[in-house]
Amino acid sequence: MPMNYRRSRRVLFLNTLVRRKVRAKLALRELVQQSMGEEDSWSSGYGSDEGTQVDLLNKSLTDENGNPRDVLVEFPELGRFRKNGLRAKLFCHSSDDLTDRDYEQLMELLERNMASQYRESSWGWDRAKKMNELRDEDIRVITIVGDDNSLLGFSSFKFSQEDDAIVLYVHEFQISGHVARKGLGQHLMNLLERVARFWRMDWIMLTIFNANTVARSFYESQGFIRDSTSPELGDHQIMSKKLFEGVEAVDSSSENSEDM
Repeated sequence: MPMNYRRSRRVLFLNTLVRRKVRAKLALRELVQQSMGEEDSWSSGYGSDEGTQVDLLNKSLTDENGNPRDVLVEFPELGRFRKNGLRAKLFCHSSDDLTDRDYEQLMELLERNMASQYRESSWGWDRAKKMNELRDEDIRVITIVGDDNSLLGFSSFKFSQEDDAIVLYVHEFQISGHVARKGLGQHLMNLLERVARFWRMDWIMLTIFNANTVARSFYESQGFIRDSTSPELGDHQIMSKKLFEGVEAVDSSSENSEDM
């Protein structure tokens, strides 16, 4: 079933502040290291200080050459899907390597799946605004492409920092209706969780419409719960999944989970 996961106004505001805070702290830390002659002391451990979290966030956003990182590199086995008679490949994109036509295809799927739900909500449907969100320079997009090169689904997400936590925030999660309930949604969510765990993210977060009970059931089956920051009133809620408490990533081959 079609789903949408939109960030709250609070998270949008925090992301703007976070980007400024991260850039300022990274610049300051670099100056300090240069003045003290220290080498980068980052390690892959979890639960370290704020400086390490900022470094970790920066490493997850770019590769060693400063280019947008392809988050699929570490998980080649998840870059393809073969199940239920469906064959597809997954690709990671940054805003730099998506064409206008690519964005139009993403928007067509998003509009087909979600426009009616937006129109029924207090937010309303604003196509231009949604396109601007997709084109955000910090957004990463994973596309699912069939053997005939048709777009079967996609997810857009962003790495950010909220208070003392580093977060993979899912902004869009769309599967085309004609391939729904074939395991693509679960496979894509499994990939996102693997990425978040690899980069030692504290949480995965997303936003859904309260009326979208199918979406809520799917996420609950993947271990998400209503987040403490979710608004009490309104037509949407924030859901989150805390990582690194001995809970392994959901296996995309499981037969006991809901799927889209």
